[in-house]
Amino acid sequence: MKSNRQSARLPKYNYSSPGAYFITICTKDRVCLFGEIINDEMALNAYGGIVRKCWMEISVHFPDVTIDEMCTMPNHMHRIINIVGARHPTSLRQSRTSIVAPTE
Repeated sequence: MKSNRQSARLPKYNYSSPGAYFITICTKDRVCLFGEIINDEMALNAYGGIVRKCWMEISVHFPDVTIDEMCTMPNHMHRIINIVGARHPTSLRQSRTSIVAPTE
């Protein structure tokens, strides 16, 4: 099903340009995959831990990107990343990592 939500992206803007970017990522069908709220605090599960670890390693794979604020919720996450001094856009295809599902 195609989303009827309007994009907040600016037409023709180069999103590999230096600057701070606010990112929100939701799970498919808003399924709670990353943990749960316990006593008004987010408790990450194994999948939430993988998400946090991978986000903290972004600067290793993309040296021109730094991580600022981050908030993980049970079914979505918010991030602020900074692209600093990038001269050429980096393709995600140039840096592939494998994610292994946690065992319980």
